[in-house]
Amino acid sequence: MKILIWIKKEDAISGNITEHHIQCPQPGYQNYIQVIISQDEFVRLRDKALDTKETYPDFARKHYHDLDKEFDETAFGD
Repeated sequence: MKILIWIKKEDAISGNITEHHIQCPQPGYQNYIQVIISQDEFVRLRDKALDTKETYPDFARKHYHDLDKEFDETAFGD
C-alpha cells in the first residue's frame, strides 16, 4: 500500500520530514509538495509526531505540581 502526503519542499530536499499533512495545507500550499510513501514510513512518521507531543497527564504534572499529592491524600481519606 502507498500513501500520499504533503510535505514542505525544504524537507524533501533535506530528506528529513519535520511535518506532514494528509491534505494540502492552506494557505502556503506553494511551499508544499505531494509525495508517495509506504505504509511503514507513514506509521513511523505518525509515531514520531506522537512521541514529540506532550500528553495531557504530562502537561498536568508539569504545571500542577501538587496535583498527584492532593489526589493521593483525598482519594483514600488518608
